[in-house]
Amino acid sequence: VYSIFTISKPDEIERLVGTNFFGLPRINHVFSVYEMLTIPFKHHSKSIRLANMPSYIGYNPTDETIIEFYKRNLCDCAFGTVTSCRDVPAIHSTLSNICLDQILKKNKLSSCVSYGGVTLHYIDSAWRLKTFNLACRAYDPEFNPSLNKNIYILSDNENLMKATFREKRIGCGTHYSNKILEHALMKDDINCSDVQKLFLSVKAIVNHVKRSHKQAQLRHKLQSFSDTRFNGVFVMTKSILTVYDELTDTVQDEMKNKLSDIDKSLLQFICSYLKNFNDVTEGLSADQNPTIYEVIPLHQMLVHSSLTTTDNTEAPNSLKEYIGKELLSNWIITDEHYLCVILHPLLTNFQTLPDFKQHSYAVLQNKIKKVRNSDNNTTQPIDSSATSSSSSPTYMATNDNRRSLLSNFFDTINLNSVPKDEFHLYIESTVTFGKDETVLDYWKKNETVYPTISKIAKRILAIPATDTSAERLFSQSGNTVTNRRTRLGTDKVNQLMFLRKI
Repeated sequence: VYSIFTISKPDEIERLVGTNFFGLPRINHVFSVYEMLTIPFKHHSKSIRLANMPSYIGYNPTDETIIEFYKRNLCDCAFGTVTSCRDVPAIHSTLSNICLDQILKKNKLSSCVSYGGVTLHYIDSAWRLKTFNLACRAYDPEFNPSLNKNIYILSDNENLMKATFREKRIGCGTHYSNKILEHALMKDDINCSDVQKLFLSVKAIVNHVKRSHKQAQLRHKLQSFSDTRFNGVFVMTKSILTVYDELTDTVQDEMKNKLSDIDKSLLQFICSYLKNFNDVTEGLSADQNPTIYEVIPLHQMLVHSSLTTTDNTEAPNSLKEYIGKELLSNWIITDEHYLCVILHPLLTNFQTLPDFKQHSYAVLQNKIKKVRNSDNNTTQPIDSSATSSSSSPTYMATNDNRRSLLSNFFDTINLNSVPKDEFHLYIESTVTFGKDETVLDYWKKNETVYPTISKIAKRILAIPATDTSAERLFSQSGNTVTNRRTRLGTDKVNQLMFLRKI
């Protein structure tokens, strides 16, 4: 390991470490190419690790120009004794990563700040879901909040978040699916090489078409995806499948081998299979109404779609087998997810989810006891005849797209049971859902019918299924702290994010 820089002051941020020196000849320029490794270091008595760094960086000491190699470029390059690339990334006089540019030029660090977004979700007295931008502040890795019993935290599933919020943390649903897809398409030694090879070929062709300005020759626009958003792979595969037959006359000769490596039938399978993940991502990311009760049903839909079949060839079955195992082992389902399913009145009998029924019932009954104990109330039987008129109409179908995805899991009506208390009255009731009616509309109408359960519903259904709102806040902060506004203080950024929401 060779250190590019030395430390002049004990409290100075330590320099990046570069390994494996290579030469990169291009247009009479020779670049020293380094693999970038970030290591923890102390800064103002705090432990810091640089993030979002290029995988490799090329530096020409003659004219101080720079090439950045990010993950998206690695499939086009071979890093050996001499680095060679099919498509060399652009040469720049400055780094696009402001923080890294300041480090390499030994300038004062003014932009090495990572922001953390915090949004607040709650249901008001009129049973409306509200979202509020609470803060967008510089991230402190030693942040250790103290939470009261009524607050839940939903975050992504990175180790920093897991370590910061050890209790009452709920994982982001789309982050789970995103990581599972990333590992399936990028991880070595998982017996998915055919699918991974096709994925890299598709990605290379899309990048080639966009860089070579061939896009106008195609009927439809090719779509790339973000390296951190593997849920977007469906959009990329769908776009290239749409114009697949046109690509032979569009791509240049060096890309035609990549195109010939693509098995169209396998591409069609991947596109069809990944559509399930795209639908789940869109469904869980909606923020106008609660979506957390959809996590278990849609998770099970993905598990079911990942079952291997004799109709599929080896490559599709290998992919489905790996993803199916990952869905069961790495997507963490919490008691809050179980509770939210039963809080949707069309899912209370778990007719299509029988494996989740007993635990969900136990969680709700335990929650009812805790709420009543905290309110110093005793359990009183409820006269079902007094409320039967408001709890036993029939279910009406809906054309709402998001609900139609969930409607396969709705229960059918059973009129043969006699409720005994609030829990059984709710479980054994039948309900009406109009075309545009939501779960919050139901609880607004039945707040007095099920007073204890409605308190639970108001608290639990406010939990989002994903951290989409915080991600949007993070994206907005990135659009605010630009190359032209590097001296913005963290407090000013926080205020600007607050004003954006207003």
